[in-house]
Amino acid sequence: MSSVTNTCQQHFPSEMSLLGIYCLLESVQLTMCVISLKQLSNQKEKSPKSLRISQWIFYLSALTFSLCRIPTTLCFCFALNYYTPIWFILSLSYVVHLFGLLLILFSRLKFVFINTQYSLNRKTIYTLWLIFIFLPFATALANALGGFGVISYSMVIGIQSLMILIFLVTAQFLAWSFVYKLFQIKKKNVDGGQKEMNDTFLKTIKKYSVLSVVSVMFTTLYAVVAAVGFSISVKYYISAFLAATLCVDVFIDTMCMTLSLKVNAKYYKMICLPFTSCSSQHRLEVIAEMSKVASVTLEMTNVSSVTPETTKVASITSMDEASV
Repeated sequence: MSSVTNTCQQHFPSEMSLLGIYCLLESVQLTMCVISLKQLSNQKEKSPKSLRISQWIFYLSALTFSLCRIPTTLCFCFALNYYTPIWFILSLSYVVHLFGLLLILFSRLKFVFINTQYSLNRKTIYTLWLIFIFLPFATALANALGGFGVISYSMVIGIQSLMILIFLVTAQFLAWSFVYKLFQIKKKNVDGGQKEMNDTFLKTIKKYSVLSVVSVMFTTLYAVVAAVGFSISVKYYISAFLAATLCVDVFIDTMCMTLSLKVNAKYYKMICLPFTSCSSQHRLEVIAEMSKVASVTLEMTNVSSVTPETTKVASITSMDEASV
């Protein structure tokens, strides 16, 4: 504990600067979480139960992260007796946050395309569930062992970077699968001359891709820096940068998920569209490139089509109209 105290005293200006950043970001994040939870509670149409649970897990974990981030820094410098438990809760909330994101991605992909030729097969579903169980368990165990001094902080960061790498691969697989299936349905509608339907799909895929690219940036950055920090035995500034990146990552994920809700479409247009407009002839190429690095923020579309697949998508997504 004395080394922690000395670290804070030696870098007190940096810690206070980070604290100011945390106060700004977490206050906005806390507001987004409360508003989004209220929007989900007031939705008129009922979405699949697993999706609703996933959304609540996501926002409640982000809310918990917001409530713990500032006290963690304060305890680090002024109340060491409370630092370990509050740090453990903060780390656990991030693990649950990532778990909630994956569950949302999985639930939407599963229910949107269920009983169609694009539905997930059993082997894929079982493999994904094994990953979902393994990731939070392994990460929470590493955080617990690190928090009580059983393993070093460097080892905790190394395990976290490995778990986040697995998370990123899984998330991008699911996210790209979602966009790919929408593209396949869109191609069928091209032959049927469904122009209005195609425009709807195009807007949906573009919005989803934009939010996904932004969402994955800081999660990837955290994984890379964590791996580098582990390999060179973590120093203070690397640790501080990781903490700040983690904070921004949760903030960006929460913002992207909130903007993906259909009820917040006007805010998406205000924030994102000025940076994402492109000529019509290059639009599909841009979407295809963005989709390759898509993360875990999903958009479902409320449409109708003459094809069986899009009819099924429309019937499922209409159930979740208020939450997407």
